[in-house]
This record gives sequence, structure tokens and C-alpha cells, in this order.
Amino acid sequence: MKRHGNLYDRIVNEDNLRLAFVKARRGKSWQSAVKRVERHLEKNLADLRQSLVDKTFCTSAYRLKIIHEPKTRTIYRLPLYPDRIVQHALMNVIEPIWDAMFIPNSYACRQGKGLHAGSRRTMELVRKYRYCLKGDISKFYPSIDHDILFDLVQRKIKCRDTLWLLNDIIYSLPGGKNAPIGNYTSQWFGNLYLNELDRFVKHTLRVRGYVRYCDDFCLFHDDKKFLHAALNHIRSFLAKQLRLRLSKEDVFPVSRGVDFLGYRHFPKYLLLRKSTAKRVKARLPGCRICWPGGNSPWSSSALPWPPPWDGSSGPTPTTSRGAWGSMSSGTPARRFSDFAEDDRPLAGEKVKIDSILNQEILVTGYRVNESKFKNNSPRCLTVQFMKDEAQHVIFTGSAVLINQLEKYGKEIPFLATIRKIERYYTLS
Repeated sequence: MKRHGNLYDRIVNEDNLRLAFVKARRGKSWQSAVKRVERHLEKNLADLRQSLVDKTFCTSAYRLKIIHEPKTRTIYRLPLYPDRIVQHALMNVIEPIWDAMFIPNSYACRQGKGLHAGSRRTMELVRKYRYCLKGDISKFYPSIDHDILFDLVQRKIKCRDTLWLLNDIIYSLPGGKNAPIGNYTSQWFGNLYLNELDRFVKHTLRVRGYVRYCDDFCLFHDDKKFLHAALNHIRSFLAKQLRLRLSKEDVFPVSRGVDFLGYRHFPKYLLLRKSTAKRVKARLPGCRICWPGGNSPWSSSALPWPPPWDGSSGPTPTTSRGAWGSMSSGTPARRFSDFAEDDRPLAGEKVKIDSILNQEILVTGYRVNESKFKNNSPRCLTVQFMKDEAQHVIFTGSAVLINQLEKYGKEIPFLATIRKIERYYTLS
């Protein structure tokens, strides 16, 4: 296997660091941390480059965030400067080297791959084979062994300076295990780690029908006994070579439907996963207003039916008319991607509206729901905003504010000031 050297000069190159900053700030240009770096961008990048050249750079302390949707996870957060910029600069150079190693049937976090490409490949295999082995690795990212990962890194990279930087990132958490979810490098570390499983399945077990996305994988074959034997070999390989274990595994006929990548794949049709449909249905009432210009996605009868579902990177096969009809009560709707981002939960430290009067805030989300207290106001407005680099949320039944946002809804995020005139709250 060819090992690559002389990479570090390309990583610390001024143009590469500037490109890394552009990638790291994508979708976050409104954040105060980004604006602080931009004010003195050339000096900040020069200082960052010097710290990499002198090898004084060290991964910053992580800030932890717990999320509960779709399941409970710990997210590790690093500052934009210098850490996220450094990770993008590193992967700008390393990504093509590692990507060339991966098999075509690995679909996570790769250019030209993704959920929909993986789903299309799964449909091809469902239509071709009779049985499926579906597996899921238990607590994959927290279980990645640092020593094994660094050994895999060294098999392809021999540049000592680059290995020093990779070593600093890999061992940035104590305990000997864990590729922190939230690091840009972690998704690539995960692919590199499970590339060993991919090669074992394809070259040792010689399975033709195989597809993997992150820590979920499916094997397809016409012989159920072969898949059961393959499952035993995979369990043994994961335990001995990668120190991982399976949390879920099942061998079943494809006629039962393969639940993978958010869809249930049947030989003749494709359905949206039931749990996903329930989550969307539960959130739909809060999405009916709060649209730029006040145009609700439910107001037009000229939209296509049935609606295409777009989970992330492009059109997908259409889900059943019945499933969508039950969610939208027969009302035509826009693409799922049009409202998925605006449908995120609104959270933050709860503050009183009077405490932010006449102060400029950055509104990052708002929603109007039916009020639980009918004797006060029939509707309740929730506003999520950023102030002093912290996320807050306010609740109010102000009819004036609700009418302003419904009539003159703005694209999120936007700057605003809430004022009080006599006994009414207004937005300016």
C-alpha cells in the first residue's frame, strides 16, 4: 500500500487555511464567533499558520451538548478558531487520499454519495436478492479505539508533521476511546475505521450485495445459511480487529421490507419509515405559519401531488399517497426540505420579554401554537434568539407581535428589536 508524505506544507498553506475558514463558516456567517474572526481575518490566519508551523497548536477543550432527537447523544463542540479551521485544512489534503481507499458501497460523508444514493443502491439489492442481513454497531463513535485508529492512519500517511497533527486530534479526549461526534474529522475517522469491515466483507467473505452508511450495514444473498455464517464471522472480526460489537442484527427475507436510511425498502415500492412519519406529523401544526412573506406551504392548491420527499441532498422516490395524506389531512404540501429546517425544536434559556426590550437580538426561530391558557390569549408565540453568544427563548401571547410575524415573516435568522408602546409589544 502506497504511503503519502510531504503533506504538511499543503495543509499550512495560506490559501488552504483561507479555504478551510470559508468551509468552516458555511451556514454560520451570522454567528458572533465568525464575525470576530473575520474582523482580523488575515492576522488570525497568519497566527494560526505560525502555531501549526511551530507545533504549538493544541486542540481546545470540548464543550458538551446533549441532544435527544432522534436518540440521546453527546455532542462535542470546538471553537471555530482555531480548531474547526484546522480540521477543515487537514481534511482538504487528506480527504482525497482516504476516499480513494474506500469501496464504492460506502455511502456516508462522501462526495457524490449520501442517503439517497445509498437508498437507490439498497433498492437494487432488494430487487436482486431474497434475504438480507442488517447490522448496527453499538455506540460506534464512542467505541473507536485511539490506538487502532492511529495505526490505520499510519498505514496510508508517513508525513511526520501531519501525523503529529492527527495524533493531537485523535488523542484529544482521554480514555483511549471515542471519536467525538461534532468534530469534522470524526466522520472521516469513522469511515476509515469501518473500511476494515468493508474490505473484510467484500474480499474475505466475498459478498457482492453489500451497502454501509456510517455504522449501519446490510448484506444481501439468496442463501439464508450463508448470511447466518457471515454474521458469525463479522461478530468475530469486529471483536478481535476493531474492538467493536453489534447492538442489532437480523437475517430476514427482503419481502418483509428493509428498514434502512430512513426508508422501508420493498421489492416493488418504497415507504417512509413509520417513526419518521410520526415525528413529521407531530410537528406539522407548528409549521403552518411563520413563513417568509406569510405564505403558508399549505395555501397553494397548485403544488404537485403526491409530494416528493427530500431528506438531504436531492429528490427521492415518492412515498405512498396514503402516508402523506394522513399527515397533511389531504392538504397538498411543499417538499419536505422546505420546512424541515424551520421545524427544528425551539430551545434555550427562558427569559422574560421585558428583559430584552429595546435591545437588538438575532432571531433564529419562531413559532405560533395554540395557547395552553385559553383565558389569556388563544395563541402563544415562541421566539428563539441569540444574545451575548447564548441562546434564549421567550413566550408571549402578544397579538400584535403574532400578527407582525405572520404578515411580514422574515427569513431566519434576522436582527430585530422588541419595543413596548403603551401596553403593546411591537417588532422593529
